[in-house]
Amino acid sequence: MRRQPLNRKVWTETFFRPWPGFSVGAVVLLAGSFLYVWLRVEPLLEYHHHGPYFFRQRVFWEPFLHRPGGLASYAGVFLAQSNCLNGLGTSVFVLSECGVLLAAVICLARIIGRAPGFVALAPLFLLLLLRNRFGCPVLTMSVGLLMALAAFAALVWLPWRRPWWLTAMSGLFSGLLCWAAGPWSALLFSILCGLFLIIQMRNWPAGLGCLLLALAALLLTIGVGRLEIAGLVNPWPSRRDGALAAALYASVPITGAVLALLQKLAATSSAPRTGRFSLRMNLRSDSRPEASSPQPSLPKEASEKPPATLEFGRAKSEVPPGGILSPQLAQPAVVLAFLIGWAAVWLTFDEGQKLLAEIDYDAGCGKYQAALAAAQRVKALDDPAKIRLQLALYHTGRLAEELFSFRSLVEEPPAGGLGEGCRAQSQPLFELGLVNDAEHMACEALVLEGDRPDLLRLLASINRLKGRPQAAQVFLNVLSLIPFQGERADDTWPAMAPGMPAAERPFPSRMLAPALTNDVLHEGLQVGRLLDVLLASNPTNQMAFEYAMAGYLLDLDLKQVVDHLWLLDNFNYPRVPRPYEEALLLYQQLAKVQLEWKGRAIRPETTERFRQFKEAVKHYKASPEDLAVMAAHFGDTYWYYYYTVLGRERAAEVQSAAP
Repeated sequence: MRRQPLNRKVWTETFFRPWPGFSVGAVVLLAGSFLYVWLRVEPLLEYHHHGPYFFRQRVFWEPFLHRPGGLASYAGVFLAQSNCLNGLGTSVFVLSECGVLLAAVICLARIIGRAPGFVALAPLFLLLLLRNRFGCPVLTMSVGLLMALAAFAALVWLPWRRPWWLTAMSGLFSGLLCWAAGPWSALLFSILCGLFLIIQMRNWPAGLGCLLLALAALLLTIGVGRLEIAGLVNPWPSRRDGALAAALYASVPITGAVLALLQKLAATSSAPRTGRFSLRMNLRSDSRPEASSPQPSLPKEASEKPPATLEFGRAKSEVPPGGILSPQLAQPAVVLAFLIGWAAVWLTFDEGQKLLAEIDYDAGCGKYQAALAAAQRVKALDDPAKIRLQLALYHTGRLAEELFSFRSLVEEPPAGGLGEGCRAQSQPLFELGLVNDAEHMACEALVLEGDRPDLLRLLASINRLKGRPQAAQVFLNVLSLIPFQGERADDTWPAMAPGMPAAERPFPSRMLAPALTNDVLHEGLQVGRLLDVLLASNPTNQMAFEYAMAGYLLDLDLKQVVDHLWLLDNFNYPRVPRPYEEALLLYQQLAKVQLEWKGRAIRPETTERFRQFKEAVKHYKASPEDLAVMAAHFGDTYWYYYYTVLGRERAAEVQSAAP
């Protein structure tokens, strides 16, 4: 069967059809994506909280070569370093969107034989949905998708005459893609090749052969490399990421198949019978009508109509610009789809994860007021965020007075990573003077979370404080291998250079003053015991006192709180902090004792509010309305925190004891 050459310019019609608004819509979507990611997502927060971090060394490169998809993952990690600046990270993401859009337009045009229109923008909305997920490797996914689409566009660009030759080449390409970009990219490539063979070249066996060759290449890769199937099926961090990634990779082939079906239905319903007869006659190979064969009599209008033309090996039918819809209905449908897509992107954004990342970044950079502002907006704080909240409150002078003003402390905390918890504890332990425990926690976090810049700097500080400059330099050398971090390493460590600024000279003496001279035997990280020993060695360590009191209050240990109140005389508090007064009143109520506080007295307003709290508890019926009233009137008190946490612990005990 003779075939006309491929029309390689059909994809350019997308920018002018179905109506000139496509180019405007694409520009608006890309510009909106830039503003959305830059102003709302803020890639810098994700870079600091999740990474990943790229190292310019061979040891970092080699593991990517020993697993399928390693090349795409390596490229994705490298591109993720641009997130260290909001503008740069946003620009890289939008450029990846541009590449995916261009490749999707070319691939869909090859499959359906005409300009795909606005449906080519569907992968961009899915990329935005993935970008909403903090910690999701969206750049790695976009690289794998782009490699598969580019490989298909390059393969079908050639004027293939024999379908089985195309099938054989697709099997070779799918094997290479499986190694470079992973099994998902290889499967996507083979499906696109199969659709092209089935729709354009009308060869079902060859199209199914593409899929079989891709599966054979995947099984061969698993057998030779002895790889785990679970890691290949879902290489992403969570199930939700895997579901969105599957939708992203399936969007182009599903769109191509649906458009081809709609185009066929529209052509069948709109083409006249004589046109179908003429099309069947034209598709016959080298068929010439004999002189004696009778010609069908056609109307004058039909005889003047130009003959059907072939495009991509099939007939090009006069389909309306909007597909099966009229232009009057197509334009409102496109606008409605845009609004639905942006609403889905806006509503699925994880604001809670962003706020936790913002607390992590602000506390690590010393922006403690900003960290407290973010903590006020979050619904529930996980354990690492609570540790950072205490650090921010101490540095702003509000730890003793306003700890329980944050109602998010009472809410059920979300699950936090073990490595992040160790990393969050390392900085306050270091500032408290518990240098060995800070080093232990930092090393634990280094093993669990990898070589992060903040951990490398902290470990360098610890080794510098212990008089081990060579060990500190080792961590700085590793830090210099991370892009955009080398200059910060040099600026942070002027002590390594001969000219040491005056602001850095008191650093060793300032940190050695509260530090313990001897280790304390303890099981695990018993902060209360460590802080008691630290206070015994230095009773004027106000940070240790406030941290010890906060720890005992959060653990509901009223006896320890009362026993430590005598240390208030070592510090110049203008008045007794309100949480300490509330804890003392509650302890006297529960223990049925009356304690004398020499030289100090509980304020009358605190006593009156405690009386109101007890009256409210008598009428409390554990209904949502009563809970809301209690939170509105007493949500910032230690009493509310005490009974809320105590009730939750008792409910957990009852549930665990139930058969």
